[in-house]
Amino acid sequence: MYWTGVLGSFAVEIGAALKICTEIGGKTPPMYKEPFYLGVRIALALAAAGPLAAFLSNGSGLTAFYLGASAPLVLDQLAKGIRPSE
Repeated sequence: MYWTGVLGSFAVEIGAALKICTEIGGKTPPMYKEPFYLGVRIALALAAAGPLAAFLSNGSGLTAFYLGASAPLVLDQLAKGIRPSE
């Protein structure tokens, strides 16, 4: 389940890279030339998306893939904390 979650995280990043690449005429997006960005993105997949999928997937490969793909959103919401209703 761990590696399925990592794969889901990378799949989302590949889709995002393709979208940006298409928008700028097929060139490499500038952020993908930055070692820091690539390192953080790989670390996110290995240290957050994989474990999240392994702990919460309930043994389903598809669920593990979805959890890995959604890991950045989950972490973003955790970082924001609970907001009072408006």
